[in-house]
Amino acid sequence: MSHLQEAIDALISFEERLEEIRKETSESLKKIAADVETALSQERERIVSLAKERAQKLVENARNEAEEQAAKIKKKAEKASSELRKKIDANKEKAVDFVVSKILGEK
Repeated sequence: MSHLQEAIDALISFEERLEEIRKETSESLKKIAADVETALSQERERIVSLAKERAQKLVENARNEAEEQAAKIKKKAEKASSELRKKIDANKEKAVDFVVSKILGEK
């Protein structure tokens, strides 16, 4: 076998190995891309889940705060209503006497 033939065989062998490496690289890149897509999808789901949890906590806190404020307002209104009722009851007889005296033309 001549040196030329050996060089040609070596080049052929080198090209075959180079093609194998290209195929392996291409397959590896495809696998890496698929793995990255899977990881991104999982991370996206985790972030959405985390965002939902935080949003639910914010809504719950806002609802609790609103309920507390509503309870305070209701208590204040009930107190004011009770005080008004007491004042009305305390002055009912005076009011009746005043109205009767005005109707009868008394001063």
